[in-house]
Amino acid sequence: MEKKVLKDEVRRLQKEVETLKKDAVKYQLLKETAGFAMLTMEKYVFVDCNRMAEKIFGLTRDEIIGKEPFILSPKYQPDGSSSDEKAIELINNTLEGEVLHFEWQHIKGDGTRFFADVSLNKIAVNNEEYIQVILCDISDEKRSKERLENQNRIIRHLNRKYQRQNEAYEKLLEEVKQHQDQTNAILSTINDGVAVFRADRFLYINKQMLYMIGHTEEELTPQMLFRKLGHELDSIPLPTDREKPFESWPGGANKDKYLRLQIVPMKEPGVYMAHLADYTEIKKVSRNTEENEFKFRSIFHSSTDGIILVSKDFVIREVNNTFVKNYDYKYHDLAGVSIDTLILGHEQQNFSQWLDATSGEEIKLTEFEIFSADGSLSPVEIGSRKIKLGYSDVFLIIVRDISYRKKFEQQLFHTMIQTEESERKRVAANLHDELGPVLSSMKLYTNTLKAKGEGSFDYLVEQFDELISDAVGTVRSLSEDLSPVSLFKGGLEKAIEKRVDALRDFYQIDLYSTLNEKRFVEQIEINAFRVINELLNNTIKHAEASLITLKLIHSKNSLNIHYEDNGIGFTPNLSDDDLSGRGVGNILGRLKSMNATYKIDSEPGKGVRYDITIPVE
Repeated sequence: MEKKVLKDEVRRLQKEVETLKKDAVKYQLLKETAGFAMLTMEKYVFVDCNRMAEKIFGLTRDEIIGKEPFILSPKYQPDGSSSDEKAIELINNTLEGEVLHFEWQHIKGDGTRFFADVSLNKIAVNNEEYIQVILCDISDEKRSKERLENQNRIIRHLNRKYQRQNEAYEKLLEEVKQHQDQTNAILSTINDGVAVFRADRFLYINKQMLYMIGHTEEELTPQMLFRKLGHELDSIPLPTDREKPFESWPGGANKDKYLRLQIVPMKEPGVYMAHLADYTEIKKVSRNTEENEFKFRSIFHSSTDGIILVSKDFVIREVNNTFVKNYDYKYHDLAGVSIDTLILGHEQQNFSQWLDATSGEEIKLTEFEIFSADGSLSPVEIGSRKIKLGYSDVFLIIVRDISYRKKFEQQLFHTMIQTEESERKRVAANLHDELGPVLSSMKLYTNTLKAKGEGSFDYLVEQFDELISDAVGTVRSLSEDLSPVSLFKGGLEKAIEKRVDALRDFYQIDLYSTLNEKRFVEQIEINAFRVINELLNNTIKHAEASLITLKLIHSKNSLNIHYEDNGIGFTPNLSDDDLSGRGVGNILGRLKSMNATYKIDSEPGKGVRYDITIPVE
């Protein structure tokens, strides 16, 4: 009996195993042939997927297995939530027994995004908990749905709009019928011609239409009206749709007008309204605008100065032919470029800041430097003002090339300084060759009087001798200052050392030089010596300083002068008169003659600092 029961139990179990095998085969077949993706997750990681999942994601099975779902998702979902945080929350809810269905945005293997309809369901296999994921790509359906919703939204909006228009139009017609006299009075006062007509007669015509056509109401018919406007009424395709009126632009009876004729159907069949508007003055204004535009363009491109048009956000809109030619640009190189990349601003502000602050009614010319196409800088004089061009406010910038003037000024400075030095040499030579021998002779005579020692003359002779000695010393000092022999014989370094040594009894002067008796062309040595001497004189006269630092540095192509004192300093941005009073004007003139660059730093109570670079090639 027990054996029979056992055999029955074995048979039952074998049948169940066979059934499970068949179900497994069916499930596997369903999984591989399903039209949607089927994936299995263990906790947060995919552990299995079907072929449709590979196709949807554009990845192989090995590339999907082992990854979390949020790895195959963008960082954020369309609603702004974090993909990883939201995915973990959904998975946890599923593991707690919830069956979830939702939309999710994933990323394919090529990086494109797609929308998916996702279902999550917890399953148990061999006492292990898994999550079955059913996923469909609904991107096309979603896009179609969005397009349909947009179309419906547009249709609803248009329906409401047309409904409002129709209601307003019907209401207007009703009011016209109710208040015909008032409407006629209004139409009689407007500047446009209005006529309501049938093919054989006018139902209404206002005074302005009669005036524009040149006839009285009694003699005018619809045929005559349209013939005056260049049409035969029978040949006009009278409209049936209010949204599609008949329109033409006749020239009037004498062809000297610019008129717009519109014909629209009224609500009553066979009744039309003609509207005639005079655009002659508007056309004249438009023509004048076009002519002014043409004149502006002619002046713009024929000007001998460069001209730049810049938008209110400081972007170049257009340049004229002269600018392109002067600085070797092409038109497309500059369109859309910031003006600050083209024109070098001053130390305290960009060019655009200067432009915004100074563009008024009056054009004030200011010097700047501008970049050419090859990267070189050219000196220019710039003036600007804000103008109306079309419907836009633009900056009109006039660019005048002053390279020749700058060269001429430099040559003029150079010539003036050469003339001054020649005159200094001549005066020094005259002092030395003419006044010097006279004083020396007088000295000999006083020595002779001393030698004779004639009592009462001794005191006078001593005074006379002292005065002559002072005069001789003064002549030598003036001669040295006017034309320093030490500079011409020993060079710049020796002359500066001699000048500094003469002042060391009164000031602490730190002199550092790398010239090593290097000689430069005479003009550079003379100007550099005069500049340094003027700086020393300024410190002595104005600075109340106790310490002076002077450095002479020779590089490959330049002579660099650094001068600094610890005096009272002065306020930056002084006027030219104030600078000239401090001796700076002479210094700047000499520096310009050598094409030197310089920087002056000073504040009250903090001394002054000069950094000067002189090209020596």
